[in-house]
Amino acid sequence: MPEPRRCSSLGGMPHHLLSQRPVRRGRPAAELTRVARAHAAAAILVIMAAGVPEPVAAHPAKGVVCVSRVAVVGSPGGFTVGYAFRGDRVRVARRSANGRWAEIRTADELRGWARASALCQR
Repeated sequence: MPEPRRCSSLGGMPHHLLSQRPVRRGRPAAELTRVARAHAAAAILVIMAAGVPEPVAAHPAKGVVCVSRVAVVGSPGGFTVGYAFRGDRVRVARRSANGRWAEIRTADELRGWARASALCQR
């Protein structure tokens, strides 16, 4: 059998090896797409679970505190910045995406988030 021709500019590599595709390393493209979709789905779930607030309503709703005392926090699940008491009238600027929190403002200008279950519509 004759010896294959060699290319002098590539250190004598045989010509039939030059036409072959290089070896791919890493994950196949289809698997990368699956991984990217999984990461995107996980990110969406995290955002939904965090209770991202909805846009501010044009006219804030009015409400009344229905429980004896509700903590007003700086952000949903955050630190307490004050308290609102039964009968206090509040303006509800917006609600969280999951509906559990309401951004409120009291008559004495206390602003923050309160549990929506502690408020009644006026």
